[in-house]
Formats: sequence, C-alpha cells, structure tokens
Amino acid sequence: RTLTDHEIDRFAVLGKISELLNGCYELQELLDKALKITVEATGAERGMLLLDRGGADYEIPSFHTQTESGDRNFSRCVVERVEHSGEPLLSLDAQRDERLTGSTSLRIMGTRSILCIPITSRNRSFGYMYLDSSVRAGALTQSDLKLAAVIAGMAASAIERAEDFSILVQNEKLAAIGTLTAGLLHELSNPLGSILGLGELLHMEVGGELTEELLEEAKRCRNLVQDLLRLSRKGP
Repeated sequence: RTLTDHEIDRFAVLGKISELLNGCYELQELLDKALKITVEATGAERGMLLLDRGGADYEIPSFHTQTESGDRNFSRCVVERVEHSGEPLLSLDAQRDERLTGSTSLRIMGTRSILCIPITSRNRSFGYMYLDSSVRAGALTQSDLKLAAVIAGMAASAIERAEDFSILVQNEKLAAIGTLTAGLLHELSNPLGSILGLGELLHMEVGGELTEELLEEAKRCRNLVQDLLRLSRKGP
C-alpha cells in the first residue's frame, strides 16, 4: 500500500519482461523486446545493446529509438569506463560530467543524460546496455539505473538460456542425423554387397585393369560404410 503509482509501473515493467524472457527462446526477439520496454520505461531517447562476440568492434544486434533518428553512434569513452570498472555508469549531465571530459563524441552528439550497464551473468560478460538522451540533463535517473540493471541481469540470463537451447537443438539434430545415417548405411550395405559379388564374377571371367579398379572402388565404399556404422553404434 505504500508503493507509489510510479513504483507500481516499474514492477509492471519487470513483470512484462520476466514473462517475455520466460516465454521465448528466440534470442533476437528477446533482445529487441527487452530493449524496447526498457527504453520506453526509462524515457530514454535511444537505446542499444552492444554485444562482444569476438570481433574487432561491438555488434549492435538491437536498437530502439523514440525519435525519428536512426543514429547508432555511441561514446566509446563511456563504454571503456564501464568495462574497466565493471560497474554501471550514470551521468545526469554528460556535457558537465568531469568523468567524461575526454569524450568528443558526446559533445558532437549533444548527449545530455546517459546510462551504460554491463550485461553479465556468472562472471561472464556479454556486452553493455547503452541508453541516452539529448533532450535535457537528468532525463535518466538513479531509479532508471536500478530498473535497467535488473533488466540487464535478466537479459544476460536470457542470452545464456538461448545459447544453451541452441546447443540442445543442435545436439538433437545431430542425433536425428545419426539415426537417419545408420538406417541409410544399412540400406547401402546390400547393394554394395551385390556390386562386389558381381564385380568379382566379372573379374574372374573378363579380368583386366577396369574390373580390378571397379572392385577396388567398391571395396573402398564398403569400408567407408562399415566405418560409419561402427561410429553410429552406441559405445566408447
């Protein structure tokens, strides 16, 4: 009963995101919807996810803006500070923030309020959630930081779960292919046996290099089939 309407709205946002993350295994859909809800709930002008996937630069798999601008530029100075400290960064006024005086990009973009949060789970870092606004100073607050931090943690768990699910699906596919291959190999064994038998008869009657080559190739195919059959059987 002591909760304000604003606090209740925040709980509703978390409820929506929790429902979303628990009801979907498609990673791109998860990222897009979670970011969209976060941007709208915090009132940020733009939001993007910067994921580290081993490339030379961060990938931006998800971007959302509440304006017509599609500009995806971000301040590397901000991201580097968060990377080195491991802690979220909130700047109420980036133009006057002494921590960000070295960032030329913030001045060029006219960024006033900025929020950058690491996306981590079990000591594993996936990247960053980056929110900003050029409308006014203080557009993003400490309350927005707390909300976005919770969502970033949920997003990290969702990414891990989506990756695990992808591996599980791939393993199931491999198992299905193994079963299919075993059946196919059994079917190939019979015609290969016939080819070998007929080839030996032909070689006995006709002889020559051609029939000998035919037998060698047929035997090679038979050996490959036998090797694959051994591999498909359960065992060490």
